Amino acid sequence: MESHAEPSPICTKSCLLSGRCIEISALPDWRLTKLLQVAEEHFRDCGALSSLERLGWLVAPEQGSMLDMESTVYEARLGSVHFIQAIAVPLSQPIFCTASPDHPSWAQVLGDGSVTTWGSGPGSDSRSVRHQLQNVRSIAATSSAFAALRKDGTVVTWGHPDQGGDSTPVKAQLREVKSLAASDTAFAALLASGGVVTWGGACDGGDCELVRDELTGVTKIAGTCCAFAALLENGRVVQWGDHFADTGSIRDELKCIQDICGLRTRAAFAALLQTGKVVTWQDWRDPDLTPSPRARQMLQSNVVQLHASEDVFEAFRDDGTKISWPEAGECMELGPGADEDGGGFLNPDVFL
Repeated sequence: MESHAEPSPICTKSCLLSGRCIEISALPDWRLTKLLQVAEEHFRDCGALSSLERLGWLVAPEQGSMLDMESTVYEARLGSVHFIQAIAVPLSQPIFCTASPDHPSWAQVLGDGSVTTWGSGPGSDSRSVRHQLQNVRSIAATSSAFAALRKDGTVVTWGHPDQGGDSTPVKAQLREVKSLAASDTAFAALLASGGVVTWGGACDGGDCELVRDELTGVTKIAGTCCAFAALLENGRVVQWGDHFADTGSIRDELKCIQDICGLRTRAAFAALLQTGKVVTWQDWRDPDLTPSPRARQMLQSNVVQLHASEDVFEAFRDDGTKISWPEAGECMELGPGADEDGGGFLNPDVFL
C-alpha cells in the first residue's frame, strides 16, 4: 500500500516593527490568514501585543509590499527561513495609504501620537522626520507623500518632494492648521483663520494663486484626484486645480451649501445644501459619475449627511435610507419602515 508523506513544515520568522520576533512552523497549505492568526496569538502570549492591538498585515520586506492574505504559504513562496514583517494595528486607529498602485506606502498614527510607516513607495521612509512625528492628530496622503497634522496645528511632510513631500516653501505659513486635504500630487491646509495654504503639484491644486483672493472664510476643503474645492462660510464654493469639475449647469444651485466632499480617484464633487438636497458635478470627460435618475430623485430632499470614500459618494436621508453612487450596480439601502412610496418595508438592497 502506497503511503504519502506529510508535507514538511516551513519555518517562518515574523517580526514586529518594535523588533520583537517569533518563529512559526507553518504547513505549505496554510493560508496566510492562518499564519497571521497564529502569529498574533504568539505575540499576544509573550506580551508583544496588547488587548487593544491586532496584526493587520504581513509584509515581505524585500519587496516592501503586503502579501496576499488569501494565498497559501507555498504560493507566497515563503521558503525556510523566511523573514516577514508583521504590522501591529491598534484597533481604533485608521490606516492611511498613498494612491500609487505600483509602489504604495502606508502610515498609521499610534496611540501615543507617533507615526509608523511601511511599504515600497517614497512615503514609507519617514526616518528623516521621525523625531517630528509626535502628537500627530491626523494624516493625509497624495500618490507618493504624506502630511501629518500635529495637535499644535503644525504640519510635517515626507515622501516624494514634487508630490507634497516637501513643504519647505510654505513651512512658515503652516501654523494653526485645522485640517488637511489631498489630491494626487498636492496638499491643501485649512487654517484656523479661514485661509488656505497649498503646496505640491501645481496642476493638481498645489498652486491656488488664481483664486487666492476668494479663499477667505473657508470652513472646509475637499479634494479629488486633480483639484480642490473650498466651502466658504457664506455657503459658496471656490475650486482650483487641473480639470476641476464643471459647475456651469448647476452654478445657480451652488449656494447655501452646508457640506462638500470629493472622490479622490475621480474628478467629482458633491454638495449638501441647507435644503437637504444633494448636488453633484464632475469633469465633463467623466459622465459615468452622474447618479441614476432614481438616485437623483432620492437626492432632491431630506438628506442629512454626505460622505465620500476613494470612489463612492454616500448620502443618508432622515429616514435612514443610504444612497451610494457611482459603483457597479449603483445601489440604495432603505431604512426600516421605508419603501418607494414612503410606507411599508422594502428589501434593503435595491439596485438602480
